[in-house]
Amino acid sequence: MCQEVFKIVQTMDLSQVETKLVLQCAPLIKGIKMSNLLIVSSKDEDAVRIILKKTGILHYRLLRQDEKTTFLLFRKMQLATHLNDPEVQRILKANGYHDLSLGGILRTFQYRYQTYMDQGEGFPHEMGLLLGYPLEDVLGFIEHKGNNYLYSGYWKVYADVASKRKIFDAYEEAKEELIVLLANGHGIRPIIQLYREQSIPFAS
Repeated sequence: MCQEVFKIVQTMDLSQVETKLVLQCAPLIKGIKMSNLLIVSSKDEDAVRIILKKTGILHYRLLRQDEKTTFLLFRKMQLATHLNDPEVQRILKANGYHDLSLGGILRTFQYRYQTYMDQGEGFPHEMGLLLGYPLEDVLGFIEHKGNNYLYSGYWKVYADVASKRKIFDAYEEAKEELIVLLANGHGIRPIIQLYREQSIPFAS
């Protein structure tokens, strides 16, 4: 993040749902990523649902704790297509997934994520599949248990570092762009609608 935008962030209310959406989910909102995790205060769950209603971005609650709630935000067609890929389905089957429909995958992952958060063990490495990470990096993460990576950015990279760094740069640019829009008085729903109307082609 450039210094100018960093200074803008320092003036923003980081507790606001709109700010959290921009900081955590800018690539998804801009249309260059199929999904993102969003962590908000549990009291703001309804606000998230209201903001996202009829925007084309869906939400699935993964975990609700006393103070924080974790959502998976995603674009349905893009995520469903990705999870339908034969290699993705092979990995899911190898990791114990039986119902390979979108709903079935989400339910199984939700259970595993909640179990991990409650018990602190058995991290669901397949999370990367739901977040649209490249398969070689998901497989590398699983094989090496999160160690021995070549580079770390939005995820841990196990192959083709140069191309992944370009993706990370695009994600950072999206974040900076949305921060400036929000800081200049644009509401989050108009921002989401702006990028939806531009029909930006999806890139993983």
